Amino acid sequence: CSEKTFTSAELRARISADFPAAGELEHIALTHIDGTEAVSEANLCGITVSGEDMARILSLESSAFTVRKESDTYIFTVTGSGHLVGMSMAGADAMSQDGCGYGEILAHYYTGTEVERVVYGE
Repeated sequence: CSEKTFTSAELRARISADFPAAGELEHIALTHIDGTEAVSEANLCGITVSGEDMARILSLESSAFTVRKESDTYIFTVTGSGHLVGMSMAGADAMSQDGCGYGEILAHYYTGTEVERVVYGE
């Protein structure tokens, strides 16, 4: 978990650098992907950007973030890292070094799935 803080002016400057049509910053509305803190889109300065674009523009570690306003400051709390999709090679390697088999590793990254043997041609 990490935090980054921006004033309204800093935030608007970063947004307008990538999106020149951006207007004044009045508020920020985030749409989260169901059941996660990953942001699918953010509405601010009169425009809508993807959560990934927002993370890139603000140099956040991932699109899993929340934001709160305190006075003229916006505080972004980031809870994830990476692209939040699929398996982390480093994480899978660490699990294998700890003795986990491929089934445990796949179950960890792809919850709700089952690994089963499929035999073709019989």
